[in-house]
Amino acid sequence: VIKKSEKPIVPEIPEEYKPLVKVFDEYWAAIKKSDFDSAYKLESEDYKKVYAKDPEVYKNRFGRTVKLVGIRALGVKKINEKEVIIRASVGFKAAQLDTVRFFADRWIKENDTWRHLPDTKKPEENASKK
Repeated sequence: VIKKSEKPIVPEIPEEYKPLVKVFDEYWAAIKKSDFDSAYKLESEDYKKVYAKDPEVYKNRFGRTVKLVGIRALGVKKINEKEVIIRASVGFKAAQLDTVRFFADRWIKENDTWRHLPDTKKPEENASKK
């Protein structure tokens, strides 16, 4: 049985975060096109301190068999003056399956510019905390 959604999800982005969503869209468009140089430029300084510009890092982070179809910001949750979480949906194709998932994406304001803030811990550091 295929269940249809009640109604389409409509993004709820406050006006003050429109510039952030523009950068969010640029970042994910670059990831979708495998333009890792452009994506890296939009990463936070903390991320750049941990990871050099390396396309393999992105390929490993996003998977090699997944084709991104589209990403859309749905809402913004303010953590503090400089950090927010964007609630978003991602559509992707894995093998023959079209899938939509929801995720939370961290962004930080550095020098009046929004930057992507992924987890900067190395995978082995995350494993040691379990």
